[in-house]
Amino acid sequence: MLVIREEQRTVLRRQLLAPFHLNLFHHLRMAFHQQTERMSDPELKELIWSGMEKACAYGVSKEADVARFIEYMACYGTHFETGPESDLVGTILRSVRMDGTAKMAAIDDFNERNMRPSRSELLSSNLKRLGERA
Repeated sequence: MLVIREEQRTVLRRQLLAPFHLNLFHHLRMAFHQQTERMSDPELKELIWSGMEKACAYGVSKEADVARFIEYMACYGTHFETGPESDLVGTILRSVRMDGTAKMAAIDDFNERNMRPSRSELLSSNLKRLGERA
């Protein structure tokens, strides 16, 4: 019987997710340039891998939802869900009554009302700056 060790599973998982990881890497560098410019490439790549694992642990698994989760990490820090002003975000993520998409929609709503600047404001501002450079 073939036995696959945990390290081998990790390597296989990373190979399967490599295209998503690379696309997200470029997206964060472009759309969230200000928030990621101080990170080296290896630091940003590790942020993405750890964000993917963290999102999965919270039941957030669809690519678009995982990407938004990692955008929040890039904007507000790797522990954006545990800060005192974002206690509700942690509660949302730990909920067993919502799927990952519903969790991210609830976090988006909370973010727009309570976190300043909001993720959408940061994205809009960054994309506007990018357009001015072109």
